[in-house]
Amino acid sequence: MQLKDKSDWTDINDGNKPDLIFGACSGNIMKDVREKQLTQGRGHQVWDPNYDFTPIDKPQIAVMTISGNDAKFAKIINDCVFRWPWRTHLLSCDQRLAEAEGIVASPEFKQEIMTTYASVIKAGRDAKGSDPPEAFQVYVGKVIPSFPPS
Repeated sequence: MQLKDKSDWTDINDGNKPDLIFGACSGNIMKDVREKQLTQGRGHQVWDPNYDFTPIDKPQIAVMTISGNDAKFAKIINDCVFRWPWRTHLLSCDQRLAEAEGIVASPEFKQEIMTTYASVIKAGRDAKGSDPPEAFQVYVGKVIPSFPPS
């Protein structure tokens, strides 16, 4: 959102500012990204109650984070940080972290990530926002190996 209003965009985009489609959806898992969020269609700039998910339109750049909900990130925060007393299913922080590490290390989780990346690349290229379509790429950042840091 902050980059959208920067005047530098016009220098590299033939005098035009880019459209920004903010399609974040809290609580979704990777399967939701693949099956619902990668739909083609004209994106909308603000939340619209007529849509469960924002169509991707014709992306040239996509910034996304995935897999936090698949690895139970909210439960890690609840069990390791907040420790709300009214929650009856608390695990110890060590138990919750071990659970998440097991999920992330599983072959199924790794396959979900690779399938999701491949789906994002295909949807971005099929939308033909980049010219040539092959210019739409996915770059993966480094995963932090453990939490808490040693």
